[in-house]
Parts: sequence; C-alpha cells; structure tokens
Amino acid sequence: IGHATSRDGVHWTKDPANPVLRKGTGKDWDKDGTWDPFVLYEDGVFKMWYGGGMNRHCDWGYAVSTDGVHFVKKGQLSHHGDVEDDHVVHDKATGRYFMYYCDRKIELGGLVLAQSPNETDFDFAHAEPIRIAGMKYPDSYKFTHVFQDDGQWHMFFAADVSWRTGYATSPDGLHWTARNPNFFTGQDGEVLKVADDLWLM
Repeated sequence: IGHATSRDGVHWTKDPANPVLRKGTGKDWDKDGTWDPFVLYEDGVFKMWYGGGMNRHCDWGYAVSTDGVHFVKKGQLSHHGDVEDDHVVHDKATGRYFMYYCDRKIELGGLVLAQSPNETDFDFAHAEPIRIAGMKYPDSYKFTHVFQDDGQWHMFFAADVSWRTGYATSPDGLHWTARNPNFFTGQDGEVLKVADDLWLM
C-alpha cells in the first residue's frame, strides 16, 4: 500500500518511503498482498483498515500510524474470506464504527455492514445486508464511500459492477434510499469536505 500527499487535492507527490504497508511474510495471513486501504485520522492517529490475501482468501486487517508513513499492523480482523472494498465510518453520536464492504459469498456480491464498539471488534458473523430503496435487490453494490454531514448519511456506490456511480442517503446508516442511480460515469469515488461550500471527489 502506497502513500501520497498534496496541498491542493490535485497535485500529488508519492512518498519516498513507499510502500508504507507491506504484505506479510512466511505464514502471515496477508503474505499474498495488502490492498483496499481506508484511513481515518482521529486523535492524532492514522487508523487504517485494509484487505489482505488474494482471491477467495481475502480478509480485513487493521494498522495504525502517528505520521501516516510508519504503520504498525494490529492483526487480522475477519476470517470470512471473499471480501473487498471496505469503508469505515465512526458514528460520533453512538461511538460505534460502521464497516461497509462487499461480501462476494452473497448472491451477486452483496453490500453488507458490520458494526463494532471500537476499531477492531467488528461483528462479521452478524453483518447486515444493505438494501437501497429504489434499486433492485439482490444486486452487486460496491465501491462505496459513506460519510455523515449535518446529521445525514450519504453514500456513493457502484451498481451492477458497472462503470457508473449512484448516490443514496440514510437517516441512520442502515436504511438507504437512492437519490440518483446515475450520478456520474466512473466508480470508486472518494469524497472529502474541505470547506463549508467545497467538496472534492
């Protein structure tokens, strides 16, 4: 997993220390690769959830850093396999962490949600399938980016494993309604609020 920095969100410089999170060695669970990172910066700590393994042996791990460059792995979080595209939201109202990810064991590769009271204890055994009102189900919803703003939950997602991104909203992170199934052509959209009237995608 590599790292880059920017002062304007447009022009990026790769970190000479790359990779900042290497694959494991020997019998490590992530010896076949590390990928799909998602990072939150909270209380002076970069918190990274990432995928490890390959093909059907993909699972989630967790690593932390104080500078965004030197990460320390904290271990494997799931033993489910066949997962990809995670995105984590820390709901400050409840203190809980919400992990959205694609479970390829579900018909058509369904979007699911696992919750945790902290950064690591996700209840994958009781992960809940996510349905989006106004969209067909079951279907493959993935490449999600979920965030909260002013009491509302927002999701950008790809449907049908197509090259298009849709937009949905939710009052609680669980029950979603499609607002625009064809928001733009493309996928894997990440969104960052940089000012009250400026967002970058």
